[in-house]
Amino acid sequence: AYGSMTTLNGTLVTAHSVTLSGLTSSTLYHYRVRSRDAAGNVATSGDFTFTTLAALDTTAPTVSVTAPVGGATVSGTTSVTASASDNVGVVGVQFRLDGAALGTEDLTAPYSVSWNTTAATNGSHTLTAVARDAAGNTKVSAGVTVTVANDTTAPVISAVAASAISASGATISWTTNEPSDSQVNYGPTTTYGT
Repeated sequence: AYGSMTTLNGTLVTAHSVTLSGLTSSTLYHYRVRSRDAAGNVATSGDFTFTTLAALDTTAPTVSVTAPVGGATVSGTTSVTASASDNVGVVGVQFRLDGAALGTEDLTAPYSVSWNTTAATNGSHTLTAVARDAAGNTKVSAGVTVTVANDTTAPVISAVAASAISASGATISWTTNEPSDSQVNYGPTTTYGT
């Protein structure tokens, strides 16, 4: 049924061309052409089709770091997560630590990376996430500032003493300057053995 018609170009020529505009992207269109000679004889072609191309995606994704939260203090290995969305689809999220890549790009939601904070210096660091869509549009999230506070100092041992010494046993006690676990090496020489 077509539904639309271009304006008539009354110039009598043998090579014809008409540009169509205002079409919808990714749509099948039917068309036919008509020509009339100087004597008024009209010819109409058969039906032809074409499909318009998909519209270019120029919309960047949205992305935000969801964990850890800004102002958090982190240590050891921690999970960094982000949420991302796009009008067509997100294909990956690359996490960054102080602007440098943190791990490899995560290609599947939910987006996350495991961060071993012991590789970073103690102090303030900024985490961001970069979302990428299939058209190559990217968006960098707002930065989330966290504080790395890894304990790299061994506990200080003091007040080591042996008490309740009997023929078959003894109690060894000591204190540390921070919560720590306990273990005693012992034996008849300094090679201990047990």
